[in-house]
Amino acid sequence: MNKTMASAINPFTHIYAIGFLRPYLATRDLQKEFEAAAKELQLPKDDFYGVFSHSSTQNPLDVLTFRPYLYIAEKVSWVFSINNVDTYILLPKYKNELDALIDALKQSPPYQKVAIIGALGASLVEGEANDLNLPTVVCNNIVSLPKEEIIPFTLKANDGLSAEHRAVNFVVVNFNALALNQLDFKGVLTDINYKPYSKEGERILIEIILTYENHELEVFYSCGIDVTDEYPFIDFPLRNFLPQTA
Repeated sequence: MNKTMASAINPFTHIYAIGFLRPYLATRDLQKEFEAAAKELQLPKDDFYGVFSHSSTQNPLDVLTFRPYLYIAEKVSWVFSINNVDTYILLPKYKNELDALIDALKQSPPYQKVAIIGALGASLVEGEANDLNLPTVVCNNIVSLPKEEIIPFTLKANDGLSAEHRAVNFVVVNFNALALNQLDFKGVLTDINYKPYSKEGERILIEIILTYENHELEVFYSCGIDVTDEYPFIDFPLRNFLPQTA
């Protein structure tokens, strides 16, 4: 399978997950290729970003540059871990996604947290990724996240497969944009819940409910997320929410 031009085996199993990635050199020859490249560039043995992003020219007068070691990045297994557990192998669909994976390696390990958007594929054939037996995700978009937490709440990690988890992860990644100039949040965010809701049509809609505690009083807000298709979007913006009483 050409990993830089991958196609989803099951395009309807959408995924929106948050985690960390690491390059994995699955075969001995690939390991040796990388070691030789790092030695040639006088870089540390674990400087994947330095090797993959290195560009050069044929001669000093050339304007055009090329990346002589990009072929290694194209053959590497991009392991995506959630809560310190190897969960998926990422297959960048286009060169832009491969570049985004490489860019996420800029900082020293642990590498930058990323959000992946794509479709769940199948497990790799035996031997393709050495001893890893992980399902693949064909990535259509990769978003690098800041080191500091976007949302002021420790969210339980999830695999990003269910409609509810995709909606929650979308809110986490886009929380600043969702909250900007919307409401005057007071207190501390203490809980995030969700529930499906429906409107006319057959859209898959999830209401995300945020619980804030302010001076021992609970205040609730909610927003609606449409996760019918690959890219979630806001069905209704953040607003005050009144829980139903029994």
